[in-house]
Amino acid sequence: MNIKKHITDACNKANSSDYTLFVYFTGHGLMSTQDLNVYLAGSDTSEKYLKESGISIKYLKDTILNCYAGKKILVLDACHSGQIHKAMGDSYSLFKNFDGVHIVSSTSEDEWAYYPKKHIGVPTYFTNALISRIKDGMNNSSTYLTLSEIVESIKDEFCDLGLPLPIQSIDNGILTIAV
Repeated sequence: MNIKKHITDACNKANSSDYTLFVYFTGHGLMSTQDLNVYLAGSDTSEKYLKESGISIKYLKDTILNCYAGKKILVLDACHSGQIHKAMGDSYSLFKNFDGVHIVSSTSEDEWAYYPKKHIGVPTYFTNALISRIKDGMNNSSTYLTLSEIVESIKDEFCDLGLPLPIQSIDNGILTIAV
């Protein structure tokens, strides 16, 4: 699978604590009926052969744990993407020698991610909200935004709209984005 290869390549290139690993996936998240795990699906993923053709949450966890990057950012915008937080569990304690780990999922482990069905080809609601805040900033006087502030802002908006709320897990550090 090309996506898996790109994630592995990015981790191999981020081979010291001077690097930041940034993985952003937006697409399908499928729950396996065989093992009840979530798999991220690309265009070449077969539901019949989900274990072989999808990207398991366990693979993402192991890849992030084994990457030497000093900062690690993982953003998953897919149905059931919240399973990554459960999968990471106590693993966050392994990151204590790093500057920061920030994992964001667009949904909980049992929710679907939504997109505007009337506008095929546009990003999901979560990705659109994230892009909007990075591109246009937010109503504050700061030159920088933390990823945490951005996600909390999206969460507030989605709560009012009845959309699935993003979840974030942060360890050791505040990651900022210049606006």
